[in-house]
Amino acid sequence: MTNLKNEWRIDFRQTAADCNAQSQLPLPLIVQRVIDIATYHANHLNIGFDRLERENKRWVLTRLTIEMKRHPRIGEEYSMITWLESFNRHFSERNMAFVTPDGEALGYIRTIWSIINKETRQSEDIPDPERLADVINPRPCPIEKFRRMRPVSEPEFSDTYRFRYCDTDFNRHVNSGRYVELILNHFPMEYFDDRNVCRLELAYMKECYCGDEARVDYVTESPNALIAEIVVASEPICRARLTFDNA
Repeated sequence: MTNLKNEWRIDFRQTAADCNAQSQLPLPLIVQRVIDIATYHANHLNIGFDRLERENKRWVLTRLTIEMKRHPRIGEEYSMITWLESFNRHFSERNMAFVTPDGEALGYIRTIWSIINKETRQSEDIPDPERLADVINPRPCPIEKFRRMRPVSEPEFSDTYRFRYCDTDFNRHVNSGRYVELILNHFPMEYFDDRNVCRLELAYMKECYCGDEARVDYVTESPNALIAEIVVASEPICRARLTFDNA
């Protein structure tokens, strides 16, 4: 682990316990590690959980784009690196990279974060903008930014699911990675033997809670891409685009 002001790095070895059925680092775990490494770096910059908890605020992930050339496999060593690309009063753009010890780029991630008040759930200004300006990192993130998605008004197929205790986190709402699991679980295991999700784009729109009954609607966007929308009580909660390539 390195703790530079404008970059944070964590080293991993991919274990069998943290693999999916294709013996790879799974997408829901990538989402969790996105949140973890962003939290570590933000804490190091004194704008993370430790400070915001005292101020009755929280960072929330609003947009997420993951693009992988390939996923780490069992026993493989790799590092995850994060840095700030830009910010304004209300949003922060944070990028990430997966690299092997010999410098191979496995994939990149783009994220957008905002700060909300814990009680009102309304947006708050990002603290210490002068200090943040000093940690902007020009390191490139060579993937396309998040693209807008149309609502799924006429789904081709749907699933339903009621969120349970183990779907929630310390915020007492559904964990960010659970939405990815819910979307992927529509497909049989063998479906992913023949194809990979090479790009995942997620728009988090509202929070979901234990006991909420969700419907997941899917529609084909192109021959190699699907749009999925999670809906609770007729309101969209999360929208995702999955782009596939051959395994």
